[in-house]
Amino acid sequence: MLLKKLLFFICGDKYNHRQYPRKEINAVIKYRLHREKGEDNYEYAYCKNISFGGILVENLEKPFEVGTVLDMQLTVPGENTVLFFLGKIVHKETNESGKFDYGVKFINKTVEVKTKLIEFLAMLK
Repeated sequence: MLLKKLLFFICGDKYNHRQYPRKEINAVIKYRLHREKGEDNYEYAYCKNISFGGILVENLEKPFEVGTVLDMQLTVPGENTVLFFLGKIVHKETNESGKFDYGVKFINKTVEVKTKLIEFLAMLK
């Protein structure tokens, strides 16, 4: 409950119908299928918004189904910090440009990732 109150204070009430308010972001995210090995297997996508619970990603190079688990890396803009996490695709829809938007839920945030994510969300307006 304290975490929710802290996030509300940081993020405001713009998207009050969500468990965690979302913040717009202009960032590139690296991803690959979970358990796929090798740095060469990472692809890039555009991250449209972020919250403590997940991200909205546009135009993954490969089509994925809801339920797919991805290894993901987000470099915090303006810092040398990289957040490593697992994400599970929870919804998929076509956007106005005909590309897919994927809602990705964070599923294994470590204490370090949670801390960095709260700090990062606090920086966003």
